[in-house]
Amino acid sequence: MIAVAGGLANIAAVLLIAPLCEGVLRKVTARLQSRRGPPLWQPYFDLLKLLGKEDIESGESPGMQRFVARLSLAAVLTVACLVPMGFPAPMNGAGDVILLIYLLTLCGICTLLGGLAAGSTYSLLGIGREMMTMIAWNRCSPSPFSSARFMRAPSGWTTCSTAPFTPSTAFRGRA
Repeated sequence: MIAVAGGLANIAAVLLIAPLCEGVLRKVTARLQSRRGPPLWQPYFDLLKLLGKEDIESGESPGMQRFVARLSLAAVLTVACLVPMGFPAPMNGAGDVILLIYLLTLCGICTLLGGLAAGSTYSLLGIGREMMTMIAWNRCSPSPFSSARFMRAPSGWTTCSTAPFTPSTAFRGRA
């Protein structure tokens, strides 16, 4: 029962604090550009305005756009249940860092699929840009495949080589 209450508290905290973080980010960006910037509460006002608008279906497949938006929200809320924030992790032991990386990557993939469902040539340009950003981010961040060398292998298994990958060592075999 406490785990469920902790999970709901984590979800509520994420949903309520995320717009505030966006407001702080906008304020800091404006200060760095020697501007005054929007009010700190502007993302909350934007959300209220968006919730009051009617739902307009556009693009080639609006069902796909709705699906990927809900899938992205579900992935973020699952991350909120996996990370301890004031309470013990509600889904304690259900996942690890690799699962968190995959869930956060799923949000970017949902953005790509939502743009692809729009069917516009401009959305295709945005998809290409977002894809390049995701590829660059994944090259700089620890991926599940690069973290495999830090895992302990059971007896009898060979472990991953810690030698850096270079084109000259790619075809020579293991070092």
